[in-house]
Parts: sequence; structure tokens; C-alpha cells
Amino acid sequence: MEGNDVGRGKKGVLQIKGGTVMKGYYKRPELTAKAIDSDGWLDTGDLAIIGMGGELKILGRVKDTIVLRGGENVEPVPLEVKLEESVYIQTAVVIGQDQRNLGALILPNKEELELWAKENNVAAESFEALLEKEEVYKFFDSIVRDIISSKNGFRAFERIPRFALLSKPFEVGRELSAKQELMRYKISELYAKEVKAIFKE
Repeated sequence: MEGNDVGRGKKGVLQIKGGTVMKGYYKRPELTAKAIDSDGWLDTGDLAIIGMGGELKILGRVKDTIVLRGGENVEPVPLEVKLEESVYIQTAVVIGQDQRNLGALILPNKEELELWAKENNVAAESFEALLEKEEVYKFFDSIVRDIISSKNGFRAFERIPRFALLSKPFEVGRELSAKQELMRYKISELYAKEVKAIFKE
């Protein structure tokens, strides 16, 4: 922790100090030293930016930053939040560490997708079978390309050219923590087959 002020309009790690901040971990000085510097600044682990008007915006967690093969740093949370604005997307997880480009695991909104399929005469015996239809993949491809685009402020390396559609909602203890937070480190293991297919060259 260097504790330097990066100034307005630049990304940095959010550090806080004050009476509401803990003094340290009970009888764990080594953990305290990792979290709080000698001047009392607590490293929150959040990546943030201070806007030109002085407003603070949390961009995501430092540990969640994806570094692409070309060296570009991508914060997955803003992309995921934007994708989940679509009525057809229940959950989106952006992936791509050490890859040439980003990918995503997408859990469609079952009710909305089945309604779309009925209206567009796309028949399938089950929801799982529906997700394997080429028409469905093309439909989601158009949604993803429309959302993650320059018109919405995304850069070229933030585009998501390939993705996998998942059929089962995430569960606590599997993909989600007890606090309902995404356990990203487990995703690559749990969905190794899908991830491999996304990044197949």
C-alpha cells in the first residue's frame, strides 16, 4: 500500500481512515499489517474512481480485475451489471484472464426466453434443449453485441465475442457465498468445459 492520491478521473484502490475503521485484527498483527498501513489507512480492496465533481464511484474489486493477454485490464462488474439489465439475462459472469478476448457465462431468464421462443416458433423439448438451438445463440449474440458496444461506453477490448448459455441458476455453497456473492475462483473449475469451448482457438 503506497497511499498516494491518484487524483480525480483516475482509477485507484479505495483506502479509508477514521473513527469507524477497525483498529486491527484481534491478536493478529500480521493480518492487521496487510490491511492497515502505519498511518491508519484501511485497504478496502475496492477499485474506485473520484469523478471530476468529487463523487466516488466503486468500479469493482481489485482481485476481480481480468488481465487479457494483450495486457488490457478489465473490470468485469460494470459489464455484468449492464448485461443483466436485459430482461433475457438473469445472470452474467465475464471471464477472460490471460485470454486474447473476453467471454461470458450467461444464465438466461427462463420465462422470458421461453416466451420469446414461442413467439418466434423456436420449439424444443426442454429448456436445456432450447439453449442448444442456433437461433437462441444468435439471439443472445445480438443482445450481447448491442449492450457491450461503444454506444454504451465500452472499449473494443471489452467486447464479448463468445459466450456459453447456462441452464441452472447459481446456488449458495456452489457458485455463491453465504452472502450471495459470486465466488469467481470456483467458476473456472465448475464450468471448465464451457470455458474451454468459449476460448477454443
